[in-house]
Amino acid sequence: MSQATKIVLLTLGFTAVLAAAQILGAALA
Repeated sequence: MSQATKIVLLTLGFTAVLAAAQILGAALA
């Protein structure tokens, strides 16, 4: 796997985690 692909996957994963945290926070608030 190329370096660029790893960076893209990490960025997408990080964004997904942030979005899930925001949704959970909004649901619990």
